Amino acid sequence: MVTLAVCFFSTGFADELTSANGSAEKSWDGTWTDVNYTLSIVQNGSEISGIALSNNIDFNDPFLLSGTLAKDGKTLQGTMKDTGTIVMKISDDMMSYSADGTVDTLDNASEPYSYTSKGTRNGTSINPESIWSGEWNTPNTTSIFNQTGNSVTGKYRPNSLTEYFGVLEGTVSEDGTTLSNTWTYYENVTFTLADNGLSLMESDCGEKEIALGEVCLNLTKKE
Repeated sequence: MVTLAVCFFSTGFADELTSANGSAEKSWDGTWTDVNYTLSIVQNGSEISGIALSNNIDFNDPFLLSGTLAKDGKTLQGTMKDTGTIVMKISDDMMSYSADGTVDTLDNASEPYSYTSKGTRNGTSINPESIWSGEWNTPNTTSIFNQTGNSVTGKYRPNSLTEYFGVLEGTVSEDGTTLSNTWTYYENVTFTLADNGLSLMESDCGEKEIALGEVCLNLTKKE
């Protein structure tokens, strides 16, 4: 997600820092932007942290970025993280659900982004003691839930990936029909800084991911 899912500045050439051994290092500090995100980055040596806020009302999925730079100072191996809530209502036949969710904001000013979702159970076997347990599918994600009593834990992934980077914890209502969750999504990401230090590309996101509805970041340093 992000989808995440999800989500650097100068005028001319990149700012440069001089390291202890006298070599020049491009600075990642600053504000970077594209059509979907504005990403504010702080660099502390080889460590990077950042906050990305959405510029696109149709893809409002803010995230935190953290990671470590390679020795060349141009490649970042990092993690994008976002959080939120989702409340699911199971159907009468217990084979599908409808849901209302939110994505947490990071600026403490705007309202959480809200969304709706629908999922279907993969399979026909239902344990009456744990009706939420099992695999659930939406057009974009695959989730696996495990219900014990009124508590549910789970994991999920975008359908474009094979690893489960998302986790959730929830509580089932007394009648069993409603599941209220908090969720956290982590995604590994690689960013590459251009030679001139003025653009930043999510290098492991390409045509395949775009075709599956993911957003690839291609950021420019803001003046």
